[in-house]
Amino acid sequence: MNWTRIGTTRHRYLMHDDTLYIWCAGTHGWSQWAHNVDTRTIRYADRRVNTRDYIEAGYIVVELAAANLIHPAKEIVVCGFSRGGAVAQVLAIIIAHDFHLIAPLHLYASKRTSTKVSDLHIECNVSYRGDIVTFLPWWPYRIPKVAWKDRITWIWKAHNKAAHAAARWRHDMSAGRVLST
Repeated sequence: MNWTRIGTTRHRYLMHDDTLYIWCAGTHGWSQWAHNVDTRTIRYADRRVNTRDYIEAGYIVVELAAANLIHPAKEIVVCGFSRGGAVAQVLAIIIAHDFHLIAPLHLYASKRTSTKVSDLHIECNVSYRGDIVTFLPWWPYRIPKVAWKDRITWIWKAHNKAAHAAARWRHDMSAGRVLST
């Protein structure tokens, strides 16, 4: 089984036994890191969500709905790493609000994305001590340089551990094995 690209994005999906797995990729390279700290928000489904994450999740929903992959007969599992985890959270909110489906979440080193995450169905949330991405807030906030400048190597090591855990999960899914969390 192979992961299929969603439109022109880096995100992918996989169909396995009437379950739709949606993988939301994280940032790729330094040029996309500016999106991680973009703090503009909009109101959607009685919450404040990050604007860029909402737009990206909207593209995913449009592509999957056009391919008739989102409907009540299928279970949907949404997964994401780093900023993709934030997109995955917004995607789960959109699926719950527009399609009335609950999509379990598997998050790896995900930043927070909304005012209300308590009503999301998070099955797995992997993060490692020292990873600053998991502490990036959804609201307008500037992280002081002193908080991360001298610890950048430690931060990246922790973030890379989560990246390897996410890659292992994706590999197991494509091999047809459901990874227990």
